Amino acid sequence: AEYMGTFVYNKMGQGESSTSSSSSFPAEKSSLVYQTFQKYGLGEVKMHILQDTVRNKTLPIKIYYPVLPLTSESTEKFPVIVFSHGSFASKDDYRVLSAYFASHGYIVIHPSHEDSILLSVSSWSGLSSTYDHLVGSSKHPRLKGMNRIWSRILNPKTWESRIQDIGLILDFISSKHIEREPSLPAALTRHIDTENISMAGHSFGAHIAMVFAGALLRLNGEMKSFRDPRVRSALLLSPPSSASMGMDVDTSFSHISCPIMVMTGTLDQFGYDPRLPFEKCPPSASPSFIDKYLVDVKGMDHDFGGISNYFTRFIGFINNPFHVALVQTSGLAFIDCHCKQEKRARDYLSSDALVQLGDGLVSFKTR
Repeated sequence: AEYMGTFVYNKMGQGESSTSSSSSFPAEKSSLVYQTFQKYGLGEVKMHILQDTVRNKTLPIKIYYPVLPLTSESTEKFPVIVFSHGSFASKDDYRVLSAYFASHGYIVIHPSHEDSILLSVSSWSGLSSTYDHLVGSSKHPRLKGMNRIWSRILNPKTWESRIQDIGLILDFISSKHIEREPSLPAALTRHIDTENISMAGHSFGAHIAMVFAGALLRLNGEMKSFRDPRVRSALLLSPPSSASMGMDVDTSFSHISCPIMVMTGTLDQFGYDPRLPFEKCPPSASPSFIDKYLVDVKGMDHDFGGISNYFTRFIGFINNPFHVALVQTSGLAFIDCHCKQEKRARDYLSSDALVQLGDGLVSFKTR
């Protein structure tokens, strides 16, 4: 395993993240942004290799984690978020989200799944050429001709491989092996809460996170459950809901059994409706304990303003700091509410602050 650390401190010894959501909103809207006092530095393990002896393969992961001031003697424990990437991405993408969450007190683990298109080429120019070969012009924002790439995404063996990847990471955490891993920094291993794990994912990654949240998946002609109780909540950024991805509209989503937040936009068009998991999942058990959320943003596309790094670089999606900031602030409120049980986060999600913050562009629903 290889460890490379990066630490960022401001003059007060408090952490800074690379991107702040509050700065992307108008000053008069600042009171509507969900924020926590940002007291952590940012650490990164750029590459760590997990060995899967059952499948005889390796799984590269990247880890973002909070760093306390050097003078701190805190025994604080940080919850874990396992993030599954979209088809074009790898562990090195989504930094704008994961660095933000880490700077607010979360350890975020990113695997590189072996189906990643990015891993099959050695450079961005190669990736663009690969895209041209597979689907036509890399500048077409609607991804015309996606059928050849879909053949990889729609292969049930690919779904199973990703599920096994996430299982390997969950075992690495819950077995507490991560706490004893000598190649990882003490600032990470001493402060990880191995019993407080959530998932997040984008696109294909949201599909996998949704499965771990309880959605049934059709494999070999049967609807199967891969619900893992170690996953306490799931942040789903454009989750696929189609039959071609093994989902049954009438049965799959009714088995979701943990808190979820679904995020999408009116330009998030990939041939499926990401809203269905929210609409079809069971409502909260108690009206006083809302735990299902839908954030739907007018004008937001599949890359949510540039969260992944790759869509904006070679496919032609548009960077939108406002959209990125909406994902940051709503996502942080969700995980603070259901990972840390923060009352302030619950109060925020029970209010209309997100709707006001969006100034007519945000639809926010709860169940």
